[in-house]
Amino acid sequence: MLQEPFHLSFPYVFRWDSEYYMIPETHDQREVRLYRARTFPHGWVFERTLLAGAAFTDSSIVRHDGRWWLFTSFPGDATCSVFHADTLKGDWTPHPQNPIVRDARAQARSAGRIIDTGHRLLRFAQDCTDSYGMGVHAFEIIALTPTQYAERPVQSTPILSGVGRGWNARGMHHLDAHELAAGQWVACVDGFRKAWTLGYRRWPSSSNRP
Repeated sequence: MLQEPFHLSFPYVFRWDSEYYMIPETHDQREVRLYRARTFPHGWVFERTLLAGAAFTDSSIVRHDGRWWLFTSFPGDATCSVFHADTLKGDWTPHPQNPIVRDARAQARSAGRIIDTGHRLLRFAQDCTDSYGMGVHAFEIIALTPTQYAERPVQSTPILSGVGRGWNARGMHHLDAHELAAGQWVACVDGFRKAWTLGYRRWPSSSNRP
């Protein structure tokens, strides 16, 4: 769907003002880049750079209380930071509490779409305590303003994790949930069977991919 001469992953697709947008991970470019679909799901064109100057990783965006909020982390780091803007293509301001998550490998790195149910705002994070993406934790955001941020775990254990055998034997690290109708949801998840090698997103061999 999208080809660039640099690393692409974590395609975060969303709709706004009748247009489809995507924010893929482009940490090699040290940017958070916004793309728009001319003919969804094809025809992606680069719109603009939202953030620059760091190897931003697995960025997640959400519209809440009339503002845009962008959560991002960095490879090998156990922190998460948030930025906000009045408009999608406007200027992004770092939150004064950044990093909002510190020294927490089970809480920092995004694990998929942020969900606004209308009553609760839920953020999902990869559990990288022992290795990359072993499970997914859920956190309820209880304060999100230009000056305040707070969240709490939904439960004490991961909501997704490896089951010991099959396609998700060793771990799970992504959740993308969508509400089809009131109270009806569909979610896409992923998993892996064998351990990651040391390093950033490298598999032992292509045959080990799920």
